[in-house]
Amino acid sequence: MEWRSVAHRNTANPKWHFAFRIPVTPQLRTRGWELHVRVYDKDTFSTDDELGEAVLLAEALSQHPDEEREYRLVGRGAAPSSTITIVVGPKVEEALLQELQAEVQSTGG
Repeated sequence: MEWRSVAHRNTANPKWHFAFRIPVTPQLRTRGWELHVRVYDKDTFSTDDELGEAVLLAEALSQHPDEEREYRLVGRGAAPSSTITIVVGPKVEEALLQELQAEVQSTGG
């Protein structure tokens, strides 16, 4: 399966607010199922560059439901401080809505 978010232009610290559902069954956890998150820049006149990747085991994700967890991006294009924040669990939608509301309030929108 593959999901793609929209590209954010003219920012060095984009926030995606991107959510999707993956049914993680006990069988997937025991088989070592992995979620690969790849981050790319968006180039107009050349191929997009990979900025880094985080590989997350389903078992590890399920151990921290409803908590924000930070994961390092690794790879050729990843800066040493490159991270992504992921929330898994039933409260994901609520957390996304709260973050969006806070962002709207901070920008005066």
